[in-house]
Amino acid sequence: MSSLAQQLSNAAARAEVENAGLDFAGLAEKAKHIVDQLTSSANNEQRDADLPDTDDPQLLDRAHKATDFVHGFGRNPFKGMSRDQLALITYDESGSFTLNERRAAWKEANSQEEAWRIQVTQAAQEEYHNTGKQTVLATECLRHFDSLPVMEQVLYPEDTRAQYQRNIDLDFNYKTG
Repeated sequence: MSSLAQQLSNAAARAEVENAGLDFAGLAEKAKHIVDQLTSSANNEQRDADLPDTDDPQLLDRAHKATDFVHGFGRNPFKGMSRDQLALITYDESGSFTLNERRAAWKEANSQEEAWRIQVTQAAQEEYHNTGKQTVLATECLRHFDSLPVMEQVLYPEDTRAQYQRNIDLDFNYKTG
């Protein structure tokens, strides 16, 4: 098993235990706090100095690549990873991943989200133009929402799923009323 695979496995086990007692509001507060920490411009020197406590050259190399990436140099070492894997890295506060690794993982998740939003917006415009409806959009948004890791779902209002489902059930035609 690779170092990263082991880290992800350990992060998943930690997340299951740490998040078990938290309700929606507790998870949302935790997620927002972590995102604020990762996106803050404060403590950049501390983030840059943060290295894994290891001699493993793979882990050290990935940490350096993540630091370079968050400063605009090089490729994101987490590019192309799944949203679930990215969330495990982003929201893991154990120290297994450096702050810059977590920030790079968060940035990759945001990049994937932005690509999805561009694609779904184009499809929504086509649907509206052709049918006057937004049912396919609501269905795609619900599917996407359900596919997100829990720590990303809690960043949306608690009734997001129900709102999408109401829009699907309504099947409203905006052109004809």
